[in-house]
Amino acid sequence: MPRTGPCYGRRLLVSQRALTAPVRPLALPGAADGSLPDDVASITAARARPRVRAWWLWAAGAIALLAGSTALVVWARTLPSFDAYGWLTWGERTWHGGLDTNAAPSWKPLPYLFTVTYAVLGHHVELRLWMVTSAAVAFAGVVFAGRVAYKLTAPRTGREWAGWVAAAFAGLALLALHDELHYGYLHYVLSSQSDPMIVTFVLAAIDLALSGRPRAAFACGVLASLGRPEAWPFLALYSVWLWRRDRADRWLVAGAWIALLALWFGIPAVSSRTPFVSAANALDSGRAPSGNRVTAVLSRFGELQHWPVYVAAALCVALAAVRRASPRDRATLALAGGSFVWVAIEVAFGMHGWPALGRYMFEPAAVATVLAGAFAGRVLAADSRAIASRASLGATRSARSAEVWRFWPTPPAEIANLRRDVGGDRGAPPRIARDGPGGPARIARDGPGGPARIARDGPGGPARIARDNQDARARDNQDARARDNQDARARARVAGRRLAGALVVAALVGATVPAAVSAVRSERADLTEQHARTAEIEALPGVIARLGSAGALRGCGEPLTRLQYQTALAYALGDNVSQVGFKYSQALAHGNPLLFITPFESGVGWQIQAAHQTAPACAALPTTPTNL
Repeated sequence: MPRTGPCYGRRLLVSQRALTAPVRPLALPGAADGSLPDDVASITAARARPRVRAWWLWAAGAIALLAGSTALVVWARTLPSFDAYGWLTWGERTWHGGLDTNAAPSWKPLPYLFTVTYAVLGHHVELRLWMVTSAAVAFAGVVFAGRVAYKLTAPRTGREWAGWVAAAFAGLALLALHDELHYGYLHYVLSSQSDPMIVTFVLAAIDLALSGRPRAAFACGVLASLGRPEAWPFLALYSVWLWRRDRADRWLVAGAWIALLALWFGIPAVSSRTPFVSAANALDSGRAPSGNRVTAVLSRFGELQHWPVYVAAALCVALAAVRRASPRDRATLALAGGSFVWVAIEVAFGMHGWPALGRYMFEPAAVATVLAGAFAGRVLAADSRAIASRASLGATRSARSAEVWRFWPTPPAEIANLRRDVGGDRGAPPRIARDGPGGPARIARDGPGGPARIARDGPGGPARIARDNQDARARDNQDARARDNQDARARARVAGRRLAGALVVAALVGATVPAAVSAVRSERADLTEQHARTAEIEALPGVIARLGSAGALRGCGEPLTRLQYQTALAYALGDNVSQVGFKYSQALAHGNPLLFITPFESGVGWQIQAAHQTAPACAALPTTPTNL
């Protein structure tokens, strides 16, 4: 077969030895002595872990988290909140037809994705699965808060415990969040609210972005955006970066935004009076800040966390602003800027007339909590390598000095002799001119081999060598003493930094202890109230069964109850929330058939009364207030 061209490539300007040399991994700065830079060390350590082992750890952690959340839900004996029962109703009515999202709560796609999936398994299974899922996802935020705080600390080798302290502080302080209504973070977790879940997705997106996993970070950002519109600007910026980063990611970005718009506006367009029903219901909520709305919203944000945490977060940002050298400093500044933008968006929402509740700002408060934990870790992780770095610097200088003296070119005496030979000395006749080019006088005196000089100094110059060695030893001793003094001062500085860091962290923890004790007491009191509410709701199915059935009661007019039980009654009856009223006087004025199902003011029980009944099937209902 004829050859159409050479079977080898073009000639390379590389030697054969270089081509056959074994491949060596690229060494990072300081890899030889174990003194990697802080950020490089943390990234290298994270990437050096076996990927299979990491997946097993994540799987085991998820199983433990689900098991713990299930045990907590069973132990707490609480039921979902007003909003959560509305989300459960959405999922159930989707499969039974007639989904109506006109009434409260305001439409948001994030919980709907879970409830519409769980509703396939039945009424009670949907309820329990949602409670366990919301609790598990919420408590996962503690893990992600600790991971982000650890990465922002970037502890050096030998000081990893400082990063663990930062992670523990951030995770525990996250649970201390509370809103302007004095409801703690655990209240929203145990009442199956979506706000702690959104916090988890935001922290997970930050953690994944810092870990170099942009697609997973984008996915978590999409989930957060399905829960709160405040996350949309951040997702848009990240989408632009991801779009320009890799053409293969463009399908992910485009598909995510299409799904986001369809879920936020497409479903309300076919199930409510307007695609923007969320905004319309928010304007009618009556919880918008009064007075100066800017200061009111800022005050709500300030009440979310205790002041020592905010102070520590501000110090962490100030430290990062002063340095701005490492990736962790730039990440700290970016997180602080993002928190500021989130709060600014909430201020704009409040000025527009939307509620701007404190729990809508859990996310920036959680980021501030993470920064406070990172500050605690950074002040504890003192520069333990200062001594080693200075010692290595001194050793390098000493070695360079030895090299200089070992290869000293020419002593000054011989330079002077050379100058006299060529006539360089002032006022002296040239030695070459006196003795001739060959130096006859010198040769005649010393001989060709220089016997007189050799006899005086010896072949190796013993006097000169001894003098040089003595000078070198003196310089080495002087360098050693200076190095020892420098090491002592470095040790003192490191010890001072560590002591100061320990005192700062102790003061920070001590300042938060009283608030933490108060939060625990508040959570216990709230749990008692939740138990009473749970008993009230658990008695509701029995009351409906004594009146007949949920299907039979639908023909007896509009059911009415107190506002806080509107969604729970709708879920118990299997109706949309919009079909259950709470305005008693207005309903009576219309003269339509009504069924009042009112909870007791104190104690557990329900009061039933029918009004304006015309259907024969409803004639047996009590027309006077009757306790069941």
